[in-house]
Amino acid sequence: MIHTAKLRQLILPAILILAAFTAYIPHIGYPYPLHVDEWFHITVAEEVIHNNAVDLYSGQPFRLGMERAWHLMLAGIFLIFPPLKVYPFLVAALFILATLSVYTFAKRYGERIALIAAFLTALIPSNVTIGGPSLLVPVNLSLIFTPLALKFAFDKKPNLLVVFLCTLFLLYAHPPSAMVLLILLGTYALLNVKEDKTRAKSLFITIFAAVIASVPNYAGRIAEKGMESATFSFWLFVEQTPLLFGYITTVFFIAGFYMLTRTKEKENWALIIALLFLLIDIFVYTRISTSFFVPYVRVFIPMMFIMSVIAAYALAKVKSNILLGVILAAILALSLQHNYETPYYHMINETEYSDMVWINENLDKNAIILADPWKARPIPTITGMRVFTVLPFGPDSKELEQNQKAIDFFRNNCTDTQFLKDNNISVIYAPVECNNQDLKRVHNNTYILENR
Repeated sequence: MIHTAKLRQLILPAILILAAFTAYIPHIGYPYPLHVDEWFHITVAEEVIHNNAVDLYSGQPFRLGMERAWHLMLAGIFLIFPPLKVYPFLVAALFILATLSVYTFAKRYGERIALIAAFLTALIPSNVTIGGPSLLVPVNLSLIFTPLALKFAFDKKPNLLVVFLCTLFLLYAHPPSAMVLLILLGTYALLNVKEDKTRAKSLFITIFAAVIASVPNYAGRIAEKGMESATFSFWLFVEQTPLLFGYITTVFFIAGFYMLTRTKEKENWALIIALLFLLIDIFVYTRISTSFFVPYVRVFIPMMFIMSVIAAYALAKVKSNILLGVILAAILALSLQHNYETPYYHMINETEYSDMVWINENLDKNAIILADPWKARPIPTITGMRVFTVLPFGPDSKELEQNQKAIDFFRNNCTDTQFLKDNNISVIYAPVECNNQDLKRVHNNTYILENR
């Protein structure tokens, strides 16, 4: 019995190690960010640290945007640790916190369910479309703060201060994740209106207070775009949810979903109803290519947290520990295979990184750099210097027009000196061999404009 107790104490640490490993898999052999969003977030955090007045991507006045709490958090971390050095380890550390948060929430169902839920959470997949724990993107905050907020909201004696702080943080850090949490909390409050009016009232007040406190974060966008700010269109294809979540896990999720519908606990029904809302959001997108309130591709990560808890509820009903072990081993093997086979793009290679470090160390920090619009995204992160144009995150006619100017310049072998002068460009990181007597090659593919 003593050995069994000690073994059980090792299960949670082992799951947390698994979470760190799962998050780290895509970074094996490639130390740089894997997603265009990661380069952006790291750059914004660095701009905060250096108190930039001008945005290094657009040349416009610097603005924190609606994910300011996320960027301020990153800035605090990067004040202590060099961004690109700590980056892969930070990703793993955040996923450990997420897995631990899910475990803490799921303990309300018992230790067995909590451990299984944590195990399934540690295997939540990542890809370049939905994000996920292998990437340094703010949607992953939903895996940390949503379970915590629900735990303190569902407790017999709810801690509304923690609920308020978690909700407010997400409202300032990642609005889509905050919307999912608001759906969960709002659903739970509505379910309590008849039988526990005090709890319902206090939750509504907490939600209202958090939303009101977050108005400064949204007022500008709402004033600018109106209702358009609550609709989101996408053109990317996402794999079917069972394939993402895993077929075996999905089977147990369906079983757990059915089991929870047979219960009367309002906490369970809050999860069920909120999950149905998220599934409807996905269904609506597949029909009209537009999502409302929660962007389609930002639904999957918080949804998989709920699915993990529900699947764990069913898996815990497997009485034979041997059979349960076999099932979990199969889930683990298939999940790791999926994670290893998931493709990621590499925006730069080691040579390009070295080139950008050289630019940072040897050229004027106030210079504007012209580069291929795709390769331009990492340049401000590494050099701290402004780029002329960068490939936008979505259809942006003005930015795409600037992109085309850069493409045309390189297509003509960098011969348009007047274009460089008109746009105050003095550094060129070229994807081609430049043929222009006004340009001096100073390092590899790097040129500077002479006689400005």
